[in-house]
Amino acid sequence: MYSPDKCGPNRSMKRHLSALMMLVAALLALMHAASAQQNPIVGVWSYSAYRSDGQQSHAFFFQFGPDGRFRQQMVIPGLTQNYVGAYQLSPDLGTLSLVYYDYDPKQDCRYGACYPIRPIVAMNSPINAQIRFLSAARFEMMDASGPMLWVRAQ
Repeated sequence: MYSPDKCGPNRSMKRHLSALMMLVAALLALMHAASAQQNPIVGVWSYSAYRSDGQQSHAFFFQFGPDGRFRQQMVIPGLTQNYVGAYQLSPDLGTLSLVYYDYDPKQDCRYGACYPIRPIVAMNSPINAQIRFLSAARFEMMDASGPMLWVRAQ
């Protein structure tokens, strides 16, 4: 007796559909892995600036996540500020867009009084920076003062 579930065109079509679904799932997994590998900025980066006498004047640290979020720490004499936000790297890897969402500390309570601390960067506004990858461990970012060389920490 003929059973469409055990033989004939329906069984063949189910087999091809199953193979097609497995192929699509494998391609999607490869595309996701490739897009994560194509984002060379993911990781922890540092930048340090020095005065003319050789003393360090400030240091910045960025942690870029694969989810498009970042954390930044700015260390300057007398103050350390932490920022969080979102980033996007252009497809040609030449423009880094940052939006800072929040920061801390927001006040300094030393010497018997509290004073507000303003953010050093613009909040909730896109900031676009031109960047150039020099290697897998170094990139250059242009800002108003000139090029900043960032080095991969992790």
